Amino acid sequence: MTEVRPERTPVATFICAFEVAIAAWVILGRFAVYIIRSVASSPAYHSYPTPLLQTVVRDLDVLLAVAAAVTLWQMRRSAFYLLATRFVLSFVWFGWGLLRGTSLPVAHDGGRSEIIHVIRLLIALCLLLLNAAITWYVYRVTKPRTEVAPIPEATPQMEEPGESPDEDHSTARFYLASDEDQRKPR
Repeated sequence: MTEVRPERTPVATFICAFEVAIAAWVILGRFAVYIIRSVASSPAYHSYPTPLLQTVVRDLDVLLAVAAAVTLWQMRRSAFYLLATRFVLSFVWFGWGLLRGTSLPVAHDGGRSEIIHVIRLLIALCLLLLNAAITWYVYRVTKPRTEVAPIPEATPQMEEPGESPDEDHSTARFYLASDEDQRKPR
């Protein structure tokens, strides 16, 4: 049996492009923030540094997205494992944000900040569901299929009329016995 890689579907190609676009978006965003921080003279840009854990999670997410895009382009099963790791990382980060309270809307008098928090929460939830759907699709698409080589049929051998096995002898013993042993009287 040999493992046969499935053909890349148009949806898988789109997912590859989507994953690369996510990585490019994060890298360009980080570069833009760096330029704004270095050019701007206002202390407001320097007062909110990105936490180390957030930077590590974002970098790991980018690496997983690029690696998943490459392996999905090659239609390898490891693309599913990379995307599943990315989904778990996103799910844990989303849960961490909920526990810290940064993503939870605060019920006040209906101000503008509550609406923004609700919108951010819904967008994060939609992206998490999209990540889960992509992971499930890649699981189904990269499932290895086994190809079984057909067994060539043996050509039937014609027996000559006086050479059939007796009831006392098994067929295997009959064919393995020499001609002399078969002709001996019992």
